[in-house]
Amino acid sequence: MTGLLKFLSFWRVIFLLGVVLPSVGSASEAPGKLSLTLQHSPDSDRVVEFAVSELQHYLKRVYPVSITIQERESLQPCELCLHISDLKELNVQVPKLTPHLQPIKPCHLGVPGIDAFMWKAGNGVLTLVATRGRSLLYGVYDVLEKAADCGFYTLDPGDEVVPVRPAEELKVWLTTRKQSFEQAAFSFRGRWYTNEGAGEGRNEKVSIERLEREVDWFAKCRDNVFIFDNWSYVRHEQLWKEIRRQVVPELLKRGIMIGVGGHETYRMFLPPDRYGIEHPEWYALKNGKRLAGFRNPQTDTGYQSFCTTNPQAMSAFLNNFEIFLNENPEVQVFNPMPRDGLEGWCDCPECGTHTVAKRYLDLNSALAERARRVRPGMRIMHIAYATTVDPDPIARPTTAIDVDFAPWGRNFAYPFRDPQTNRYKFGKYTYQEACDKWLEICRDTGAGMVFHEKYMRFRYFGLRLMPLPNLVQDVQYLRKLGVDGFEQHQEMEGWWTKSYNKFVVPRVTWNPDVSVEQLERDYFRRYWGKTAPEIRDIYKRVTAALPELLYGSGGGSATQAAWTPDEPLSPERRMKYLRDKDHAISELRECLQELNELKAKVTGDHQILRRIGYLQTTLDGSVLTLQLTRTLVALDEQRSRATAQNGVLRKTTIQQARRLLAEAAVVRQRFYAACQEEERTRGGLLWCGYTAWRIIIDEALAEWHAEVKKLDEAAEGG
Repeated sequence: MTGLLKFLSFWRVIFLLGVVLPSVGSASEAPGKLSLTLQHSPDSDRVVEFAVSELQHYLKRVYPVSITIQERESLQPCELCLHISDLKELNVQVPKLTPHLQPIKPCHLGVPGIDAFMWKAGNGVLTLVATRGRSLLYGVYDVLEKAADCGFYTLDPGDEVVPVRPAEELKVWLTTRKQSFEQAAFSFRGRWYTNEGAGEGRNEKVSIERLEREVDWFAKCRDNVFIFDNWSYVRHEQLWKEIRRQVVPELLKRGIMIGVGGHETYRMFLPPDRYGIEHPEWYALKNGKRLAGFRNPQTDTGYQSFCTTNPQAMSAFLNNFEIFLNENPEVQVFNPMPRDGLEGWCDCPECGTHTVAKRYLDLNSALAERARRVRPGMRIMHIAYATTVDPDPIARPTTAIDVDFAPWGRNFAYPFRDPQTNRYKFGKYTYQEACDKWLEICRDTGAGMVFHEKYMRFRYFGLRLMPLPNLVQDVQYLRKLGVDGFEQHQEMEGWWTKSYNKFVVPRVTWNPDVSVEQLERDYFRRYWGKTAPEIRDIYKRVTAALPELLYGSGGGSATQAAWTPDEPLSPERRMKYLRDKDHAISELRECLQELNELKAKVTGDHQILRRIGYLQTTLDGSVLTLQLTRTLVALDEQRSRATAQNGVLRKTTIQQARRLLAEAAVVRQRFYAACQEEERTRGGLLWCGYTAWRIIIDEALAEWHAEVKKLDEAAEGG
């Protein structure tokens, strides 16, 4: 614990709120109003100052109080004192935080660091002690939730629940003895943000605005590492400048660690338009040819790796990485992912002497060493995924590396430790076995290990109004194993639809022993008000109607799949899918009808009516996606019948296929119109990406048109 104590002594972040209320109100104030003075050190940093401003802002919104902020020389840099303005005697006892702290890995003491706070109330005094400014801010929000019944439920400020209460209630809360200590169970609680269409021009401005709101809610959810996706944000020069100008300061004043990462990293630091012509040998050798870039024209696949055994290529790559760090001093976490799937590695004899897993870790180790020279304490993430999910027998990550374990394609209907959760086995180990291997390596080397999971991502298993069923069991199990944290993948689209998940998941990863049932009651009680019982029932019914939780499953996905003719289903699977979708469509339509009836009961409550409208838009869009994907499977059924038939019957079946295509075209247009209107008016109500869906659906329908034409021509010829 010696290193930990030194670390805490260095930071000495103590948040002190001393509120002492007199037995009689001040004569200078109106009846029922309290006059308070909030004091802090002249040496307080910007995170502490922001915490002061947040406390003042929300207390004044809830209670009839006046709060004057002053500097006080006797306070330490991160001590605050809030007291009644005409108090005769201030008696403050700061609780001892250090004895309660649990150790974390030494590699995480700097970035992201320990997050913990402790507050104590009684006799009209509230004191709060924290390990750092960011934790101080978390403590402020915790006090506001408990003392003022505030609630922060989406990234929209209009969805904050900030009641108006008499000052007497604050007095009662402060004079009742109580205390609370909280420390994050996982030191690394990051989210990797992507944005559909970012950098394409049409929604760059929206992206910035949403990111700013996301940052505000991010701190209120107590996550601590905000990772910008390279593809969506960083590689777009002008967009990234705007993000650094507008969004990064919002993160810094909250003490949030800033990261970047994603599948465009190699292109960023070895751009082919700069090096490809003069140095084709720096790029991957595939099928006997140097690609002189990151795209294989023969296979039309992109994001290849480069020749990592070429010293000149490595030197240029690392030098450009160093330039990036110097130009972006705020970046403290870097996740340099290769191509999605981690394929496309160089096949030259020199590279071929090592496994892909070792080559990738060697590259990240070189990045970590360069970062150590430029920015000591920076974290480099190493994604264990697909071809690198199995560790190489001789490769060892350094203490500057966080292994980012990614069990892609798992079935969330089962907990992580259940063998049935495995969809793929990329190497020789199951996901559970590979996870254990990596944990053993990280324990030996002192490296960190975080879990890259999809608890908040819908795109590849469809609409999900409620958290995944095995969330708590998974998080408790991973804590027991010794995992250091999470990197959650999250798109910006569908942010309102995903908001309940984004409310619950960070609280579970902060404290795996939290009562999800209590969180559920809190969410529906505060956010949905008097409609809570009905909305809670609708959430559960919609979730039950879409039970398929096999991530990225194509044919098994709840609403994502758009089958093409080269993806036929077995007759049994096809019929099950059609039955499931018919049931889901029927159930969602019933829920929509109930929402209409519910609106009639809450006339005049504009906030609740607005939220019911959001839910209706979400369910409307989901019904359209269900109808569309059901139609594509029905086309597969008609093709199967037509192939087995002859004569008039076959002609009739092909005509039915044409009617299905016409039906799909109508639904497609309705869905596109809904997407465009939803995006124009507000954004965040559909779970899927509009741009991605257009590509998937248009390609699928074009292929089905060609397939039906081919069947028709075969029938004519026969």
